[in-house]
Amino acid sequence: MKKVLFYLFIIIGITVAIIMFGEEGIENLRRGWDSLVTTNEIAYLSCEEMPTVDEVKRVMEDYSREISQINSVPGVVEVTIGDWTGKECPGKGKLLITYEVKDSWQYIKQILDGSTFHDIPYDLVMI
Repeated sequence: MKKVLFYLFIIIGITVAIIMFGEEGIENLRRGWDSLVTTNEIAYLSCEEMPTVDEVKRVMEDYSREISQINSVPGVVEVTIGDWTGKECPGKGKLLITYEVKDSWQYIKQILDGSTFHDIPYDLVMI
């Protein structure tokens, strides 16, 4: 019974947050989930804030050595251009790094060395 009440309280809280804060509330909930529960690091950006796909490609080519280093980390699945939030922004994107092994996160972060990759935002996602 206590578990049911707990989950009901969570559902009501999330619903209230969504109603009160709309899309911003949803993004704040996602950020909280990402930082508290997962090792994911998602750059929640509007379409206007995202770089163009051409900019991302240029940085990936200019820093291909570092991209190769990320790809060589055990557990890394893919380094590509995308947006983990599912936002549809034609011609825009971010660096999307997916990995399967939780321990990979710390090695990837050492290579990235900051909140952007040479001024390109990234989504770092454990799948």
